[in-house]
Amino acid sequence: MAVRKDPAIVGIARSLLPSSLHGLGRAIWRRWIGTERLRANAELRLSYLWHRLRGGTYLSWYARTLDRWAVEQRDDATMRRRQQNLAESGREDLEILKHFGLLPHHTLHEFGCGMLRTAIHVIDYLEPGHYSGNDSSGERIETGRQMFAECVAARRPVLITNRDNSFDWLDGRTFDFIWCHAVFGHMPAVDVENTVRDVRKVMHSGSVFLFSYDPPRDGAADVVEEDPRNWMQSLAFYRRLAERYGYAVEDVTDVVRHYPSWRTRIHLARLTLAPASR
Repeated sequence: MAVRKDPAIVGIARSLLPSSLHGLGRAIWRRWIGTERLRANAELRLSYLWHRLRGGTYLSWYARTLDRWAVEQRDDATMRRRQQNLAESGREDLEILKHFGLLPHHTLHEFGCGMLRTAIHVIDYLEPGHYSGNDSSGERIETGRQMFAECVAARRPVLITNRDNSFDWLDGRTFDFIWCHAVFGHMPAVDVENTVRDVRKVMHSGSVFLFSYDPPRDGAADVVEEDPRNWMQSLAFYRRLAERYGYAVEDVTDVVRHYPSWRTRIHLARLTLAPASR
């Protein structure tokens, strides 16, 4: 749980404190932020532990947190604001996919379609019936359906709620493109590995799997847990998985860096079936 500075509160604090005490004020603020993060992380860990003790999985626990958050976003003002923001950033994802060769006659599956940020643009671009998406949070999909009701009603995309990463729920279909943005950063290494292992079920010899990942900041470890819901994995981690399961993988982050929504530490990688395994 990130605790952000509220500009209004910061401005009021500065106006009340003499300039000579601004440094002290910053020190107190940072200490409070650190304490709040520790408290939030402890609450998340206890929640996850209790969920596991009752027989749940990480994926089902995380999906429940997403469901609660999505329901909270459904007031009219929040939905109008998010609709505009999501539509603008999702348009960039479509341009990235087109850079890698996506054409209207292609098929695409989005692993982790969320509130349809990317989906609404891809659905409108592809021929009818050529898009499908899944998410572990049915409430996020429902929020997206409400925000982009006109597009969903007109194009009738296949939207699946599921809480396993096997791809068996796609009934043997294969896709030209698989897109996965801001998903692996919220999955433990074992779940990422299972997803990479099984994605070949929906790939043919020419399929392209594009996924974002967050590399560790210091580069000292291949996998780093920031908190119970946020993970970082290095390219070396994905290279090992690719070698283990018969893929080729490469970092293609240079393609996305000039897009505003990608000017962060988020990277993009392309995974394809290795020639020997096609």
